[in-house]
Amino acid sequence: MVFETTLWLSLLLTVCALCGIVSGVFGIGGGFFVVPVLNFMFMYFYDSIPNTMAVATTTSLCNICIVNGISSYRRMPTLSKLRPDLPWIMVSSLVAGVIGSFVAKMASDEFLHILFPCFLLFVIILRILSRVMASNSLFQGMVFQ
Repeated sequence: MVFETTLWLSLLLTVCALCGIVSGVFGIGGGFFVVPVLNFMFMYFYDSIPNTMAVATTTSLCNICIVNGISSYRRMPTLSKLRPDLPWIMVSSLVAGVIGSFVAKMASDEFLHILFPCFLLFVIILRILSRVMASNSLFQGMVFQ
């Protein structure tokens, strides 16, 4: 029991450190890595959880909401000058995240295992296209996030 707890904690700390480094270097969200790793850990260490993917996404969502909420609140004066509609964007993102967690709870684990990689592939393609469009002279002067 002590060995499993030590293994769980060391694995969790290692994954968190790697996710933080990769997220900081490449500018992609930690959920990109955290959700699959949490899903694997829940399936391996807690086989009694019936819907591990929903628990993994909800756990990641809680982490994202807390970290981003605190960060956005602290930077609100500066960011609201650049983007006056920022509070509405934050509220809509929070509401959408809550709705998404309820949808994930109702969906089957198999469906979520298919949907998550498709979503990641979509995000990767979107990111590549935004970089291509930003570097193309035809699109110069347009702002891409």
